[in-house]
Amino acid sequence: MEVHNPSLSIIENEVFGPVQTLQTFETEEEAILLANDTMYGLSACIWTKDAARQIRVSRQLDAGLISIDSWANLAMEFEEGRFKASGLGRLGGVAPLEDFLEYKQITQDYIPTQH
Repeated sequence: MEVHNPSLSIIENEVFGPVQTLQTFETEEEAILLANDTMYGLSACIWTKDAARQIRVSRQLDAGLISIDSWANLAMEFEEGRFKASGLGRLGGVAPLEDFLEYKQITQDYIPTQH
């Protein structure tokens, strides 16, 4: 779906489903501003064969998962989720295991006895 109005709901909100929005831009800087101009940041895609641009742009995008020349490649050994207002928690990696832990602190005054 080509979108000319950046304030449309489909641009400002996360859309889960077989939907892809396309926005035009003149410069790389404008593209980065458009991509980051949202309260969400679950994922982003960069489509370019220019390796230097891939690295440069990916470092500037506010997204937790960045796919280059593909869509949403997930590596389950890495954490994903909770970037900006996106997600309900972390998935993958070690961090989600902490959701199953309960921490308890127990303290005691200790006075050593003399023998």
